[in-house]
Amino acid sequence: MTTKNTAKKAAPRRRPARPTTSVAPAVPASDRVDILDDLGTSAEPPVPITLLGVEADVRRSFSGAEAVKFYQLISTTELEAMLSLITSDGPGLWAKISEFTPAHATTALNRIINLSGLHSGELLAPLPLSGYMVPTAGAQPSPDATAGTA
Repeated sequence: MTTKNTAKKAAPRRRPARPTTSVAPAVPASDRVDILDDLGTSAEPPVPITLLGVEADVRRSFSGAEAVKFYQLISTTELEAMLSLITSDGPGLWAKISEFTPAHATTALNRIINLSGLHSGELLAPLPLSGYMVPTAGAQPSPDATAGTA
């Protein structure tokens, strides 16, 4: 009589054979789809703009590589370089916009970006005022700073 507790010798496990994969024939480079091309914009004529005496054209035709570069510049807040990429006078425009309040600068930049066709809607948002007020290194508010004068 055998019991269920009798240990059976386990058979060695073998991995199933991997199915053989056939190698696809080489596709000529001219037949490959370049995904980067899908990121570009259609060819449109530039839009002339003016801002406080600075005249420039906003480009509306970008390759996929330029579109990627645009978003890289935005993500690193290299706004003058971004303006140089999408307009004919980035430094001139930045000289004016950089003197605006954060809200006005954001409005101007978003308008130029929208004209380019690289983005629609508000891509940039102003930082809260506290983001621009960085205390001097080591300076601490005085405990009496909130006390009024008598």
